Amino acid sequence: MSRLVSRTLVALVLAGFAFVAGCERAGSRARAGTLAPRARYDCLIIPDAEHVDNVITSSGFPEYVRLDMAKQYDPLPPTATNLIPAMGTEFTVSVYDLDPATGMAAIHAVAGRLTDLTKKLNLFDENSETSVVNRDAGARAVPIDGDLETMIRYSRKASEFSGGVFDPSVGPLTKLWRAGRNEGRVPPDDDIAKAKALVGFDKVLVAGKPGAWTVKFAKPGMSLDFGGIAKGWASEEAAKILRQYGSTSAVIFSGDARVIGKLPNGSPFRVGITDPRPPHRMLYIVNVVNACVDTSGFYEQFTMIDGKRYSHIIDPRTGRAIPALASVSVIGPDATWCDALSTTIGILGVEEGLKLIDRINSGEKLPVTGP
Repeated sequence: MSRLVSRTLVALVLAGFAFVAGCERAGSRARAGTLAPRARYDCLIIPDAEHVDNVITSSGFPEYVRLDMAKQYDPLPPTATNLIPAMGTEFTVSVYDLDPATGMAAIHAVAGRLTDLTKKLNLFDENSETSVVNRDAGARAVPIDGDLETMIRYSRKASEFSGGVFDPSVGPLTKLWRAGRNEGRVPPDDDIAKAKALVGFDKVLVAGKPGAWTVKFAKPGMSLDFGGIAKGWASEEAAKILRQYGSTSAVIFSGDARVIGKLPNGSPFRVGITDPRPPHRMLYIVNVVNACVDTSGFYEQFTMIDGKRYSHIIDPRTGRAIPALASVSVIGPDATWCDALSTTIGILGVEEGLKLIDRINSGEKLPVTGP
């Protein structure tokens, strides 16, 4: 994590995002109570890292401004904050409206929950619940706890609303392309076809009832990877705990920002969207109230093979790594779905991604996963 400090701006800067807390400088009044919580999902797309002024947004995306055009803000420190390593990244949890002791107690409870989820969902721990499922569910029904059942259920919903474009069962293809990137080659068509036959969330079979769930794969060799949705759900779980402790002004920042309420002075929080080009400084600023902003920065993980750029994201419909957009940012009321949508739109591309956002806002309701 790097920290950018100036006289007028304090930002936590991580992959793809910057979180800014501040109030307008003297002589400018905060507009308390004028910004309602978001009730829809919208997106901001930067198609090409070399042309960052070419920004495409859905119709309801809030006003955004270039950082160099934004109003100057004085730092507004939280009453309690801490950094929590979890889910393969770092969560910075900041509380603005509780006394320091209560705020730190709330953050400590969040740390416990995030640590627990990491132990269950971590693909790089051979003893995690997800790793046990990936190893054994092709041969037998594996008992799972409520958290993993919830993660599978939300993933299935994301797969349904995306028409199968979002698919955490894409693991066999991800493994194949990772090996190809390491060897500097595109996987052979026959290998892609074999891996693609092991992909499809309809092949992930969950049975049982609360307290007695099991999961089985329809085909041996299948595997699950919740990397496109788990961090968003973890942020909602963290927000739920902070609400339980009484906070109505807080931020969970993990490279994406889950904002609870407003700043205590009534001002919105500000989230910065990062320039895709190195050194990845803040580029645009968005005002946010009681919502999440999630960016999939496809420029961050890619490889060049035979002069062509390949993203780390796989399109399960074709079995192939996608030619990446620079970045996709989604703002909405629920971090779980913002996480899944940013990945999905990155695969769909600009035109189909905007159509998906319009469809969701036109009536397809997504279940609430947070407080």
